Amino acid sequence: MARISEVSEVVVYEREGKITAEVYPEESDLPRQEVARRIQKKLEKMNATLPACKHVQKLVVRETPFEKTTTAKIKRYKIGQ
Repeated sequence: MARISEVSEVVVYEREGKITAEVYPEESDLPRQEVARRIQKKLEKMNATLPACKHVQKLVVRETPFEKTTTAKIKRYKIGQ
């Protein structure tokens, strides 16, 4: 996945037949809704360069960072809980 400057962490997965990107945004002085709008706009630009089967169809913006292991890896099995 290309780097989007407003995104600190991201996990991409398939759920209910849709490719979903779950993101934790970088710290910002902007309202959360504005940050989500900017990320969505950049995601749409990125989708335009990808084949249709790889388009991210859903964006989830998290309020909290992802839970991590002691080696700082995201606990993927906890995503969506």
